[in-house]
Amino acid sequence: MNQGGNEHRHQRRVLIVAYDDAQILDIACPSGALDIANRYDAQPPYAIELGILGRRAARSSAGILLAAGQSLEAVVGRLDTLIVVGVGCEDAAADERLLGQVRRLAAHSRTGQFANFHDLLNARLLTGGHIRS
Repeated sequence: MNQGGNEHRHQRRVLIVAYDDAQILDIACPSGALDIANRYDAQPPYAIELGILGRRAARSSAGILLAAGQSLEAVVGRLDTLIVVGVGCEDAAADERLLGQVRRLAAHSRTGQFANFHDLLNARLLTGGHIRS
């Protein structure tokens, strides 16, 4: 479990939030792009994390199971970027536990990026902060 401690001091900590029915490309593409940036010596490098509510497996829209290294509830410390995938978010946008965790994490994040901004905005996911879609 990451505690947001010294291992992230000289890295840009990125948390990707996944949930059931999310499209796997919304998870794989940003994590892959950041991994490539790290391979080309991004300074400071990106520390890429995947979080799922309850640290259970989430089933993507394609049926692929995604396992997170940590539960969203256990994530502490400052985040550089919070990425919340958006396609397939209808059920996720109605999950108050998930929304509460995303709100909490967004308050400790420099920026937020959302794959489907309009659905998340309509769900009143965030109240303030920097959002990019």
